[in-house]
Amino acid sequence: MVVMVTSDIGPRVRRLRDQTGWTQEQLAIQASRRGSQRVSRGWLSQVESGEIDKPRADLLNQVALALGATLDYLMNGPAPDGSVQITVPEANASRLSRLSDTAGDILDDVEDFIARLHLRQQRAQQDTDQEHQ
Repeated sequence: MVVMVTSDIGPRVRRLRDQTGWTQEQLAIQASRRGSQRVSRGWLSQVESGEIDKPRADLLNQVALALGATLDYLMNGPAPDGSVQITVPEANASRLSRLSDTAGDILDDVEDFIARLHLRQQRAQQDTDQEHQ
């Protein structure tokens, strides 16, 4: 099955792939696991470069699933309101959750540090005020 798509599909695939930090080979492996068809690195290269301007919808859907995007986004880009629907693959969900927890812990530590620093500054100011009385 062949589907008509805009010429922006290659850059969209490339941008999302770059955001994951995957090579074309790694994306090909992940996409192949998302369906019944094998996605090759060479095919991805041709899609990203625009050599294939009408990629098969079934393969493109497997790529979208691997990237956590939708087939509609790869084919058409963002919605008219500028929004992009991105899904987080289950394999990445726990990593994302841990990252979010870690970021929250770091923010809590920074807030605690600032509060302690502010308290020290207040005490130092009080000591200075008492010395000058």
